[in-house]
Amino acid sequence: MTDTQKTQHPPGPWYKISAVHETGKISWLVGGAPTDDDDGREMLADTGQVHETARANARLMAAAPDLLNAMQGILPIFESWIQSDDDDPETAEIMRAWVNDARSAIAKATGAED
Repeated sequence: MTDTQKTQHPPGPWYKISAVHETGKISWLVGGAPTDDDDGREMLADTGQVHETARANARLMAAAPDLLNAMQGILPIFESWIQSDDDDPETAEIMRAWVNDARSAIAKATGAED
């Protein structure tokens, strides 16, 4: 990964956190791992919503660093497989599409497409 592709986000893991408002409603936040010098978490995102969709959004946001790391780890394996397997053109075509999708997602997450 080049310097221009390094992400600027706080490292994972991130966590889905619920917040109870004065009204008794619960909204969903995403926070980073507690820091070494205190038990607090850096607040990364507030969905600003109280419904189940907000909870699902918070889950997805909290999983983002892990998903990025996993995608970066498996992408070279798929790229290598595509280059070495000409026996099944249909499967290779599907894999090429997945690799292109993975590259696009990584570029979006790391800011390389900006």
